[in-house]
Amino acid sequence: MNGIENIEKRILDEANAKADAIIKASEQKAEAIASEYEEKIRKETTLINEKNVLLLQDIKIKARQADEMERRKKISGKKHEIVSEVFQKAQQAIMDMDDEKYLELLVKLSSDSMKDNLGGELLFNKADREKFGQRVVDRINLSVLSNKADTAKKAAAAVVDSIMEGQLPNAQKVSSDIKSGFSQKPVTLSDETADIIGGVVVRRGKIEFNCDIGVIIRILSDEMASEVYNRLFPKGA
Repeated sequence: MNGIENIEKRILDEANAKADAIIKASEQKAEAIASEYEEKIRKETTLINEKNVLLLQDIKIKARQADEMERRKKISGKKHEIVSEVFQKAQQAIMDMDDEKYLELLVKLSSDSMKDNLGGELLFNKADREKFGQRVVDRINLSVLSNKADTAKKAAAAVVDSIMEGQLPNAQKVSSDIKSGFSQKPVTLSDETADIIGGVVVRRGKIEFNCDIGVIIRILSDEMASEVYNRLFPKGA
């Protein structure tokens, strides 16, 4: 082998050695980079898994909370339904009264609406008008006559007492008492009927006092719903 061949061989060997070194270095760098990214991927995967676990837990918690809220809403709704049923049953109990008790109720409702003794015209629904209307009017007017008779008796007794005591009766007072007692006006039964489920409507010209059983129950429901609720469902029940 001559000198030129030796030089060429040495150059080729050096080139091969450098190439091997470069390849080895590249492989090592590639392995390092691959390892680095593999570690990053592992960490990211772990982080994602942890986040997914937390997210899943959060979803479960919120789902339980939503279920509990819905359950409470249903329970609360059912309780309010029961309270409403109490007033509905109370209304039905009134409508199912025996005739005499219901008649007394109609008389009381009518009388309580005319405590000023100015009388009025009574309206009932069709069924109640036929069955109770005139009876209610007669009872109230009988009471009016009775009150007038009592007034007359008391006035006469007062005059007698004054004379027996040797005094002249106070004519002005006697007249005032009699006038006060006899000012109570009778009631009449209207030819019309009222669109009510039960009870009575007292009319004076354009003014009406609505004593409809349905209206009364609604008013009581508004005023007493909380009290009934607390009695049926004490705190913690």
